[in-house]
Amino acid sequence: MAATAVYCNISRVPDAAVPGDSKSFSNISATTSAFPLKGGTYAVDVIGSTFGTVTLQRLGPDASTWLTALTAFSASGTANATLPDGSYRVALA
Repeated sequence: MAATAVYCNISRVPDAAVPGDSKSFSNISATTSAFPLKGGTYAVDVIGSTFGTVTLQRLGPDASTWLTALTAFSASGTANATLPDGSYRVALA
């Protein structure tokens, strides 16, 4: 069973060179569309109401393959990661 009722917030930790940016999703039950991230250090927070996993994925260099950017969460969790500039999505399984 895939994770459902997922709330996800991906926030760039601001520094002097680049201001913060963020992307939030509320009550999702399917993989999101692609969205851009500027690159840098991000805090990723996820809460899900059912069993399943939530994975942050990055679009690969072939522009069609999605690669795991951050180890899958078991529906709820938090992590910090340094992410490169690119297209990302939140994948539910």
